[in-house]
Amino acid sequence: MLGADSTLAFAERALALGHSLIETVHADGLGDPIDLDDLKLLEQDGKPKWRATSSVTWTDGPVRIGAFGSYVSSLYISDFLGDDGAEYKLNGQGTFNLYAQYTFEKSSRLGTPTIRVGVRNITSKQLPIDPDNGYRGSLYNPYGRYWYMSLGAEF
Repeated sequence: MLGADSTLAFAERALALGHSLIETVHADGLGDPIDLDDLKLLEQDGKPKWRATSSVTWTDGPVRIGAFGSYVSSLYISDFLGDDGAEYKLNGQGTFNLYAQYTFEKSSRLGTPTIRVGVRNITSKQLPIDPDNGYRGSLYNPYGRYWYMSLGAEF
């Protein structure tokens, strides 16, 4: 069996509803107007403006090869100032992973065994460091390039 799979996902947080609610509150005399552009909700303190992932898988009989990429855009740390007095900027980061997998013939004792060998963060991209907290674990993987192997079986 020959085939290829790919996935691309896109999501953007919509602020239109929040903007509409703030305008409604102001129209009712319940507060001063708030300009959402001044709030800079995105690109601040662990909320990147862009996050993207993509994967591609190729299968031919018992062999499968896959690639996965992820990207997190830059963001600013509001409680830390750089040498120039501006908020500290963490640069964006993209990482790529590859793997190769082989599925063996089904056996009565082992089920259908598989072996997978891969490498994560193939470019050994170093993560951006937050001066207050080290790194943002919710956004970045703290490891450089590393190899892995896994064995599995389907019964």
